[in-house]
Amino acid sequence: MWRFLIRSECKRAGIAEGRRRPQETQEGTRTGEASPSGSCGVSRFSWPFSKRGLPYEILFVLAAVLLLGNSPLPAADLLVDGLPESYIPGENFVFDVRLTGAEDLNLFSIDLLLTAENGIAGIDFFFNETATIETPSRYVFDLPGVTPDGFAASANVDGVYATMNLSDLLAPGEMVDTVDGINDLVATISVTTTPAAGSLTLDFDTSFLELLDDSGNPIPGFDELAARLEASDGESITAVPEPGSLCLLLSLLTVSGLLAACRHAASMSGSGDQPWNRASRLLPR
Repeated sequence: MWRFLIRSECKRAGIAEGRRRPQETQEGTRTGEASPSGSCGVSRFSWPFSKRGLPYEILFVLAAVLLLGNSPLPAADLLVDGLPESYIPGENFVFDVRLTGAEDLNLFSIDLLLTAENGIAGIDFFFNETATIETPSRYVFDLPGVTPDGFAASANVDGVYATMNLSDLLAPGEMVDTVDGINDLVATISVTTTPAAGSLTLDFDTSFLELLDDSGNPIPGFDELAARLEASDGESITAVPEPGSLCLLLSLLTVSGLLAACRHAASMSGSGDQPWNRASRLLPR
């Protein structure tokens, strides 16, 4: 590479000097003749600089180095897919946990936290352990040449939180890279609720998060991933009333409006013997 750059500079120097009228220099050599340095008029000690600045080849090399040096590295990320924005209390819902961009992964242990505005964790809202399974396709360790120890899902309660731990590991010496759309799915998770549950919030518990390589060290980009998850406010699932409850609420509002209209009409007429006034007295206040 360096020889090519030197020859290119020498060639340009030779062409440029050949267009000039030969003149004697102070050292007694003519312009265009080989210099004592043996580099076609370009001193090997002054290369790669010339009177016109850096050669084009050097600029191209520097630009390539800068571009490669600024290229972003793949970053590991934990994602939630298919989580509903709202739900009806008393109904169940499912979602997927994905791990993308992980390199040299040998073990994962991922904890989820679920809390609600109303209701009791473990009773009115909880992770359904029996319905939580490793995704049959695109599983993070579903690759040829590796031997998973066995996917495990464990549901529990910690104060106001319903918790879920997802874990698996490979045999010693085995590691994988998780690729989006190929082996990026960790598990499909089911959540059970009762009518007493309110709006929910789902989050990752970074205090127990583990993504390790074969040596037991965090995978590349783990610290950045943990910092992003720690700064996140989690995912919200808004509780909405079921259709039957909504109809009942509208009926109560309609009756209340009619009673208010009857009382207002009675007060405006000044008579207590109006039929609507007697009817309003029969209804509960």
